[in-house]
Amino acid sequence: MTPFEEYFTDKILTNRSDFWGGPIGTPAGQAVTGVTITNGSKTMTISSSVTGSGAYLSRGNFNTTIFPDRTGGDEVWFRLLISDMNLGVFQQNFAVSLFSGGTNVTPIASSIVSRTFSANPAFIEVIVPYTLQANTESMELRLTVRSDAQSGTNRTITWSELNAFNKTDGYTVAIDKVETGLRNSEYMYTFFERSSVMSKAVDNNSTDNAPRIQDEIDNAIQNGGELIFLQKNAIRVNAALTVNGPLAIKGKNTQFRISNPNPNKELFTITTSDRFECRSIAISPVDTNAQITSFRFTVANYDSIIDSVSFKDFLHTNTSALFLDNVNDFVLQNCKFLGGPTALAIGHVAPTNNVTVRRCRFESAFDGIYAKSANNLIIAENIFRIAPPLTHSNRNIILDLASGTHENVKICDNQLLSFIQYSVRIFTSNSGLLRNLAITGNYFKDLSGSGFSGPIRITGIDSTNLPAPLSIDGVLIQANQILNKQAACQINDVSNLNINGNNIIKTGTSSGVVAYALLRCPDPKVLSTDNLISGQSAT
Repeated sequence: MTPFEEYFTDKILTNRSDFWGGPIGTPAGQAVTGVTITNGSKTMTISSSVTGSGAYLSRGNFNTTIFPDRTGGDEVWFRLLISDMNLGVFQQNFAVSLFSGGTNVTPIASSIVSRTFSANPAFIEVIVPYTLQANTESMELRLTVRSDAQSGTNRTITWSELNAFNKTDGYTVAIDKVETGLRNSEYMYTFFERSSVMSKAVDNNSTDNAPRIQDEIDNAIQNGGELIFLQKNAIRVNAALTVNGPLAIKGKNTQFRISNPNPNKELFTITTSDRFECRSIAISPVDTNAQITSFRFTVANYDSIIDSVSFKDFLHTNTSALFLDNVNDFVLQNCKFLGGPTALAIGHVAPTNNVTVRRCRFESAFDGIYAKSANNLIIAENIFRIAPPLTHSNRNIILDLASGTHENVKICDNQLLSFIQYSVRIFTSNSGLLRNLAITGNYFKDLSGSGFSGPIRITGIDSTNLPAPLSIDGVLIQANQILNKQAACQINDVSNLNINGNNIIKTGTSSGVVAYALLRCPDPKVLSTDNLISGQSAT
């Protein structure tokens, strides 16, 4: 399909009842033995005893004057809707022919699109392209029974609609041309892509744009699926904006300032399972101590992405800059979390699956990432650091797995430079289980100062008198560079533990600092080839 054909199939036809007024042309046909043509209902019926070869149902007597601003060489499209037959039977028994002034001008078969158009009832959709030969042509379209059609079944076909389209200067016009010729160009859409909605939000940092942007979101969802913000100054929004369908929001480092009087509310509420995209915007609260956040997914959502978004100064102690709940196959990438106690909360309200956090920057006072759901969670290539006025982060990555089974967690290739308690802290409680955890290729810089802190601490449920596998099972700690003031790896109640190939460099002054402190970890595999620098012992 050409991009235009895909466009009017996917967009215009979805809302066909809104602006298809009726068919083009006069129904006619040619019957043969065993074939009945009913012009009034535009139906052809073929009995099971004959092939029906040579019979046809047609629409004729329409002129290319239905297209405004037409000239020879313009490409036009005729679109047929056919009911009462499945696509396979149609393609096996019927051919589409196009005539101009009685001359067969049917395009090559590969350029004619035949496909199922889902509706109630379902239709077969046929799109026939044609290049105009003159300003005025008398046209006819035929559905002809093929010479190699098969007998043996009753076949009925109904030609429901014929519509015509043309392209002028990159736009489609002549939409919904009917016999009366009353509508000439009521709707216009870009030719090669769905039309984006350009936001007209006022960027003076004071006008409440919530009603305007909500209308723009609703319009974009119904039309092009894309809402673009090019404003240079801050856009203020004083209420949550609801996204209830597929939408891509794209800015150019556009600033959004939230001022929502309702606590525990957000800038965008996503209430759809459809894909949601947001790229290249910055979000911050007007009142930095307000209990508000940025995005919230309230239903199961699939295949969404937040890319190159900056989250700044969400300072209320009972909120996070971003909450990820209900998401599946979600990607968070190239984002910045600047200031505030907790940057990213994953699975605190509802479970998540297949979340990837990559190439983000975390500058948070308390926790960078705090996850309670970790199925197929990937945390990769991020940097956790401090910048004025912050002097440290308490913890970088927390996995607090309270219930259920969590599998396949990867924490790899991150720079963890800012912690004073723990950099990676993982624990289970009650019935929580974790299976398959890999901590690999990371760089840890320990700023801690007590025995209750350190780069890596993993704690399962007390396994006294319990057989393996324990609540945390299958842990690999490999190829990390760790600058440690306390024990580099403090691990309790973990089965199938493998630690190897790490470079562990003691930077603290305590003589008792060790590389590993292990408790109730049955038969751990700790390889002696690890480099233990500055005189510390392995355990």
